[in-house]
Amino acid sequence: MSKNRDKKRKEQIAVKAKNESFRFQVWWNRDKRAPEIADDDAVANAEINAICEKDLSEGLLALAEVLDGVRNELGYEHEAGRCTLDGSAVAYILGITTVKPADAQSGNSPLADAGKINVPLQVDVYYDNECRNKVVDWVKERYKDMTARLGQPALKLRNMVVVFKRVVKS
Repeated sequence: MSKNRDKKRKEQIAVKAKNESFRFQVWWNRDKRAPEIADDDAVANAEINAICEKDLSEGLLALAEVLDGVRNELGYEHEAGRCTLDGSAVAYILGITTVKPADAQSGNSPLADAGKINVPLQVDVYYDNECRNKVVDWVKERYKDMTARLGQPALKLRNMVVVFKRVVKS
C-alpha cells in the first residue's frame, strides 16, 4: 500500500515540476519576445492552465524548437497568419507564431479553453511550396516520428500532431 502511494506521489510531483518548468519557460521567453504581455494577462494564464491540464507543454516546446531550428538553419519562416495557433498568446511568446494575440482576426485564443481542445491537438503549419519539402526533409533527419496524415507530412509529438502544409503562391 505504501509503495503505491509513494509511486502516485512521485508521479504527481513530476507532473507539477513539468508544469512549473513550462510556466517558467513561457514567462522567461515573454521577457525576451513579448514584453507587452503583462504578468497577470488573463488570456495567457488561461492558455497556460489549459495547456498544462491537457498535457501539451512538451509538444508546444518541441514545436517551438522545430520551427526555431528551421528558421535558424534553413532560413525559412512559415506563412504568417496561416498557423492553427494564430491568436494564442503562449504560441506567440514561444515563437511558434508571428501574429500578435491582439492582432488575431478571430479575437479569441485557440488554447484558452481546455474544454475545446481535442487531444491529440492537430497544428497546421504552412510553408511556401518552394521550401516545404526542404523543411520536411530537415525535420525527418532530426525527428524519428514523421508520418503522413491525409497525404500531408506530419510530425507526432506528445499529445500533438504537426502537419506541414504547402501554400502555392501565384
